[in-house]
Amino acid sequence: MAKVNRAELAEILGVSLPTITSKVNKGMPYLQRGQRGKEWLFDTAAVYEWEKEQAILNVTGDLSAVTDDELRRRKLAAETTLVELEAGKKRGDLLPKEEIEKFLSDMAISTRTRLLLVPRRCAAQLTGNNDEVAIRQIIEEEQLEALTDVSNMIIDENSD
Repeated sequence: MAKVNRAELAEILGVSLPTITSKVNKGMPYLQRGQRGKEWLFDTAAVYEWEKEQAILNVTGDLSAVTDDELRRRKLAAETTLVELEAGKKRGDLLPKEEIEKFLSDMAISTRTRLLLVPRRCAAQLTGNNDEVAIRQIIEEEQLEALTDVSNMIIDENSD
């Protein structure tokens, strides 16, 4: 379980902040409601489970109007999918949910930390510098270095 704020959750899910608000309005679980002086808090594991349930509901829809043949076909398809997933696990093609959550949480924290260091790392080089082009170049180089560090972290994690 990782606790994240609204912006971090949006980044993890690859959606906008208004989409997070919309999902909350549709019932997405949260640990703490955001308000003045308090930020939203979400449990990534609970959100993952909710997202999974929503995906299942979107796929299955209302089962009351489905024929017996259609239900048998769906059951066979679901059983086949489970067998394929188990085979994928055994081959090492699939990662446990907890590992993915930890990786995404670590990535979000590392990215945030590294990008927050950009101003501090640039400050000494920019003191007294009034050349707009030089200032932009220094900042862009530092941003590129920060993003390269994050990319290298992704590559290092995937090579384990």
